[in-house]
Amino acid sequence: MSRKLMQKKTVTKSLIRSAFITLLRKKDIEDITVQEIVEEAMVSRSVFYLHYRDKYDLYETIAADLLNELFTLMKQADLFPLDILLHDNYDQNRPLNITLQFLEYIHANADIYTVFIHQKDFQIRFAKALSNILYTGNALPRIITNHIAYGSIGTIMEWLAKETPYSVHYVAKLLSSLTVCEILQYKNLRIE
Repeated sequence: MSRKLMQKKTVTKSLIRSAFITLLRKKDIEDITVQEIVEEAMVSRSVFYLHYRDKYDLYETIAADLLNELFTLMKQADLFPLDILLHDNYDQNRPLNITLQFLEYIHANADIYTVFIHQKDFQIRFAKALSNILYTGNALPRIITNHIAYGSIGTIMEWLAKETPYSVHYVAKLLSSLTVCEILQYKNLRIE
């Protein structure tokens, strides 16, 4: 495939995605039609179907991309091993730096995350993926990683709301402090 054709394909997909997100801000996915998407994107239906089976395939593709990008970033941030927090000598700035990087990415893409994080299935998938990352190595029990993940999602949802004036740094500090406190509390409660 030529470079020019690849660029055109990328631009077309971007137009379709943007149109879909614009519509998703206004109404539920069930109420959006492919016709509305193509009109908003200014592409033909055949072009839409060249890239996606239906609106749910488009939604799934965007959601999967968002989660993959976010968790690739977290893995690159060397989040592991979290169990180091269970030991007495750890760098207290490390969780803040990782959380800050995580939230800076979400903030930079707030237009799309604001829409998707309010979709119930995306919330669940996001929380499960975050919990799985925290659970890696089984240093923490699932109940703790789920609590951290679901609590973080709720905080991020509130933060992304337009009327919430908190800075990225403030929210990162809040989430990392709460996470570290919960892990350290677990350390004091667990039976060794």
